[in-house]
Amino acid sequence: MITSKSKKTKYRKNKNQKKLSKVKSGFNKNGIHKITGTKFNKKGYDQFGYNEFGKNVIGFTRYDMAKLFKKAKDYRSSSFPNAKYSTFNNEGFFKNGIHKITGTKFNKKGYDKDGFNKDEIHKKTRTKWNTEGFNIAGYNKEGYDKHGYDKKGYNEDGFHFLDGFNKFGINIDGYGRLGYNENGFNRNGIHRDTDNEFNADGYDKDGYDKDGYDKDGYDKDGYDKDGYDNDGFNKDEIHKKTHTKYDNDGFNKDGYDKDGYNNSGWNKDHFHKDTGTLYTPDGWNEDGYDKDGKFQYDEHHNSKIDEWHDDSGH
Repeated sequence: MITSKSKKTKYRKNKNQKKLSKVKSGFNKNGIHKITGTKFNKKGYDQFGYNEFGKNVIGFTRYDMAKLFKKAKDYRSSSFPNAKYSTFNNEGFFKNGIHKITGTKFNKKGYDKDGFNKDEIHKKTRTKWNTEGFNIAGYNKEGYDKHGYDKKGYNEDGFHFLDGFNKFGINIDGYGRLGYNENGFNRNGIHRDTDNEFNADGYDKDGYDKDGYDKDGYDKDGYDKDGYDNDGFNKDEIHKKTHTKYDNDGFNKDGYDKDGYNNSGWNKDHFHKDTGTLYTPDGWNEDGYDKDGKFQYDEHHNSKIDEWHDDSGH
């Protein structure tokens, strides 16, 4: 009697299990969360761990993560272009840094796979820094590696490469580990203490109340409830006290008088009203330089800021 061999399902089972492990718990096969009824869980992340802005909890996008996982492959292809056919690169070094001829981490000329000798001097620059500015340990003079992180894993902005948070527990977007910023709001604009879009003082994440005004009484366009900005001009550039396009000092919304000059005597074309040229009677332009490019300030007088100084620098 001939019996057919039963099909093996172990591989198929493991493959499915691996596929499911990539998906966050609480989501159905359509990516809908069982509690929120949306594509995002209560913390604002989808089944793959990304929020509505396309970033994960450490502030990285899918593209960023792909670059991180691709680093090993990039190193292999750049350092070992013939890896398909051999186990050493063009310089004769194996993947573990041992040279095929000397059997040590240095070639016959005394340099390792990165071009450094035993004294940590690079063969091309003759210094402790390679042509890209990194030492034998892979750090530049500022203490950062080629990915921008120091020995402890922090970048120059203070964020750690593992979780994206700085030493104070704040990520690059300004949110703490619990998902709230320094003002107590999460990414969705909900406040930690009130559980709505306004804090205890009645202001939202952008600093505006329910009527759209900030603490100083101005809306997002910079106008108060009467329609005037901080300088007293409305949207039609009329001043609230003079009822003209000029304030009490004779300047319009842009800071120019009726002749087109500001309070320092310059017009929009950078000409001075006393000379009709790009320079004051003393020979300085609007940025404080003379015709030879010398800056206006010296130890005696800085007419740019209208301050006098004695010979001691005071």
